[in-house]
Amino acid sequence: AKKLFQWAFENYSYRKIVDTTTMIYELPVTLSANADYVTLLPEKPVELFLPNDADIASEVTLQWRILSGSAEAPVGEGDIAGILLVRHNGVLVSTVNLVTKGGVSRSTFLYILSVLEGIVTNGWFLLGVCILFVGTVWYIVTKAKRRGRRQAALAYRNRPRTSRSSGSIRRYK
Repeated sequence: AKKLFQWAFENYSYRKIVDTTTMIYELPVTLSANADYVTLLPEKPVELFLPNDADIASEVTLQWRILSGSAEAPVGEGDIAGILLVRHNGVLVSTVNLVTKGGVSRSTFLYILSVLEGIVTNGWFLLGVCILFVGTVWYIVTKAKRRGRRQAALAYRNRPRTSRSSGSIRRYK
């Protein structure tokens, strides 16, 4: 047993795969005037017990899954934004949360523009604008028709009239 332990300690050791300063991904950030992205780092270091002669570059693969395609500011430092999957020869050996490095503040102006864009592109808002437009056109057309009828009635009332007498027709020589 002693020789077996000695052989194991001579031929195997813990090897650092990633630490908490290894940049894994740059996540795009919206609604911020200060930064376009935030860096994602592993929440804790990953060490594997591997043979000393193992080639980490070819045997260990890192894959990550991001929770969202982008983050909306404000983003706090240490927010979980994804998962890091560590595989050794295709076998999943560790999973670690990916957290944000540093925080990103939100721009008030960009936030207000985003809210307005959400309102303007809302289907109900567009329906209301269409109804308002159709109602305004209908009101203008109706008002124009009434004005035309009124003017025609006034013109009819104010037309020059010829006088007709009820007597006989006179002829002039």
